[in-house]
Amino acid sequence: MPKSEHLRAEAMSPGGHDVTFVSKPEKSRAVQWENPHQSRNCKPTVAVFVELLLSPSMTFVRAQASALRNFAPLYISPQRSSPSLELPVDRIISICDAVKTGSIMSKLKQIPLKVFGYDPLFFRKVEQFEPVLLHAHFGPGALTALPLARFLRIPLIATFHGFDATVTEEFAKNHSTFRNRVYLRRKHILQREGSLF
Repeated sequence: MPKSEHLRAEAMSPGGHDVTFVSKPEKSRAVQWENPHQSRNCKPTVAVFVELLLSPSMTFVRAQASALRNFAPLYISPQRSSPSLELPVDRIISICDAVKTGSIMSKLKQIPLKVFGYDPLFFRKVEQFEPVLLHAHFGPGALTALPLARFLRIPLIATFHGFDATVTEEFAKNHSTFRNRVYLRRKHILQREGSLF
């Protein structure tokens, strides 16, 4: 099986109920096997992106990432959850800790990524692990993660788990948060840049 097919097959949900797409990287970069983060695990890194890392209801994300046999997961997020599922401390990168989830300072720290699509410190921390693939969970999270995938020039896989795959714009106008309405207006970006949608 070609490496790109192997990446796609292993990152997809085992339940088969989720919708997944893979983005087209602008220019793939070669994986450097001398990376100290990879040599520690002897496996290439897959960055697993979730907006809130990792709330207790997201056991499926941890189960999927820990089931990877040929890749080492790196959990990345703008915000740590409180309470949170237990994850390997050396495999977590977040902009904000879980101490004050939802605080004004926490929201301000996330502005560069969520509003401007670029947080150089966060991007460089992730880049040090030299991930070969970025797997974002939920549609809004995929939109947030897309600039990081572009920066790293690696494929982005997005898995849609619920409302992000089923809600209509008409329903969202009256029953949804502002962020979800923005996602619905911008999801065409994921469709345009995805090689499988």
